[in-house]
Amino acid sequence: MQACLRRALVVVSCAVTASGVIAATDDASLEEIVVTAQKRSERLLDVPASVSAVTGDRLQSLQVNSLSDLANYVPGLSVAAGGAPGFRTIVLRGLSTSYSNATTGPLVGTYVDDLSVGNSTAGARGAMYGLDLNPYDVDRVEVIKGPQGTLYGANTMGGLVKYVLRKPELANFGAQMGVDSEDTDGSGKPSWGTHGAVNLPILTDTLAVRISGFFKNDAGYVDNAALGTQDVNHSTESGGLATLLWQATDRLAVRAAILTQDIDAANMTEVTLNGATLQPLHGRFTTNSLFPQPYEQSSRIYSVSVDGDLDFATLTNSTGWSRLNSADSEDYTVPFGAYCAPGSLFPGWAGCPTYPHANALAPFFLSLRVSRFVEEFRLASPADQRVQWMLGGYYSKEDSSSSQYIPTFTPSYVPLPAADLLALDVSNSTYKESAGFANITYEFNERFDISGGERYSAYSQGGCTPASEGLLGSGPSPCTTLPSTGVSVWMASARFHLNQQAMLYARVATGYRPGGGCPTCGDPKLGIPGVVNPDNTTNYEAGFKGSFFDQRLQMDMAAFHIDWNHIQLNQLTPQGIVYAGNGGTAVSNGFELSAAYQFTEALRLNATIGYTNAHLTQDAPGADGKSGDQLPESPRLTGSVTTDYGLPLDGRETILFGAGYRYRDAIVNQFAHTPFASMGGSAPIGPQNIVDLYTGMAMQTLKLRLYARNVFNNQSYTGLLFINNPQEPRFVPVQPRTIGLSADYQF
Repeated sequence: MQACLRRALVVVSCAVTASGVIAATDDASLEEIVVTAQKRSERLLDVPASVSAVTGDRLQSLQVNSLSDLANYVPGLSVAAGGAPGFRTIVLRGLSTSYSNATTGPLVGTYVDDLSVGNSTAGARGAMYGLDLNPYDVDRVEVIKGPQGTLYGANTMGGLVKYVLRKPELANFGAQMGVDSEDTDGSGKPSWGTHGAVNLPILTDTLAVRISGFFKNDAGYVDNAALGTQDVNHSTESGGLATLLWQATDRLAVRAAILTQDIDAANMTEVTLNGATLQPLHGRFTTNSLFPQPYEQSSRIYSVSVDGDLDFATLTNSTGWSRLNSADSEDYTVPFGAYCAPGSLFPGWAGCPTYPHANALAPFFLSLRVSRFVEEFRLASPADQRVQWMLGGYYSKEDSSSSQYIPTFTPSYVPLPAADLLALDVSNSTYKESAGFANITYEFNERFDISGGERYSAYSQGGCTPASEGLLGSGPSPCTTLPSTGVSVWMASARFHLNQQAMLYARVATGYRPGGGCPTCGDPKLGIPGVVNPDNTTNYEAGFKGSFFDQRLQMDMAAFHIDWNHIQLNQLTPQGIVYAGNGGTAVSNGFELSAAYQFTEALRLNATIGYTNAHLTQDAPGADGKSGDQLPESPRLTGSVTTDYGLPLDGRETILFGAGYRYRDAIVNQFAHTPFASMGGSAPIGPQNIVDLYTGMAMQTLKLRLYARNVFNNQSYTGLLFINNPQEPRFVPVQPRTIGLSADYQF
């Protein structure tokens, strides 16, 4: 059986669709694709887990520029946007606790090839700020759902998003370039972008390099009523990828890559709503900020991987270093401006000594930095053995920092002196993790096998607060260390092949998220704990994958149940102090379905649907959560339908037509019982119903495309930015109707 499957891989030359399971071929059939979700190259139809994979070509076809764009095409995935790429919360299978989770680490991991990137803890607000890679020159994005702790370690309780980069071709020279321009409703000028790539063999079949880059200029479409400015959310985004591949021998390959991306937004994309009606307060695409609210993010990733064939096993060693810097500014005049007034916090509060008034202006500046070194090695047995195994070791070290600054101004924007500074807080933290893992698969026969795996991790944390100044500051604090904590996670699965093209599987897997704090960090008088324990999930999953009708139809479906214990979440003291704590339990139940049907050589239909019921099963008093409350940012129902049609004119040209519909159910951004005055209540967001269209022409070397996103100008929102003022909450809108034209040329 395994030998037949390996022979089947030889003929794979396909493009993954948005459903993640198919690719069209010239004979009107669909063929399997290869993924690395289990750190082996294998057919997607053979992976005993729910995985969606979308190729870079398909991402470009769907006009996907960020994870928010991708979310509704992948069942089980939801992204709560924060107003700019890289400011987002990724939600898989409903696991989330708050729209603005600044006190805990992420629940979904982010990988670039074999390199884990981003912050594992709250040191640089890892749950909210992370890599959101522009997908140009990405080979594919794999979304792996359910806990992946055995192979991928911490922060994969909900799963992970894995960017697989394009690799150089050793034999063929190739180059391509493209331009695009688009107009968005409400914008004063067009947006535009350009991209290009070149693949250059230096020594045929031995050494090659691939270099690519892109630049995107977004004109913006949001106005600011308070400042009287227009298109304030204009932005630029740029990046590049350089990869060197050296096939030293038939048994040894070395690959090195440098990846960069820079985002510079003049203002976060946000709309001010009426807190009582949740309708736009000043206009459909109008914010009301007394200060500009810029956002910047810079990403740098350097990696080297070595693959060696040792006959009895394949040795893979991956080494990488990444840096992610983020900075934003927000208008926090409400509530912080009132802190200048005497008695505004509590009786006896003196307020600002120079300006003791309640009408001070107060912007908030946040700067986050995280650098991370990762080393992993693996030994994997050949795939054609009855007993297959994988052994590995892992090490990661993170250094992160956070700086918060709240100055004050008079109503006429005159800076107030240092004595009226509300806060300047600087904190530094470190996180180290070491792990060993092992997986084994035993084939009883050519149809049935079982697998099991375990990973043991030990992590340690430390932190300092060298500065905490201003009226709200508490002074510097000494460095503290959390003792080393050990965590074990495991996985077990069974797989039964009905035939070469259909499989049933069952899987149980666990995952965890590191805790934090220190023994002396808490405040017993306020009930704030010093140490937050790790939380964990256990995922029970059963699924089916198959290809039918001469491979014209492919289906991938899964049903799951997740138990979530010792939940880490934002909690609030009666005095209004936000802290991280463990509280309660939750479950998530649901199913996911992806399907594709190739009607003819020219016509293809893709569909996805996901249902998730994620809710608390115990009260979470510190977060005002009650048993039965829906988990924040977790839509019950998501779905998409896309169709593609290519009409051949002759042997060289094809006219292209396509349409897509994507839906996301209503969500809440806080637990239903959260008081609106303190944390924004549930702050619901209504459903999304978005239609996209495109047409174009494909020739031998040139492809032209005319597209329209959000054709019917659906007025919905994709995230809640922040509720600093409950009367004027700020939401992130879905981009209004956008019409664009793109041209791509291949040399």
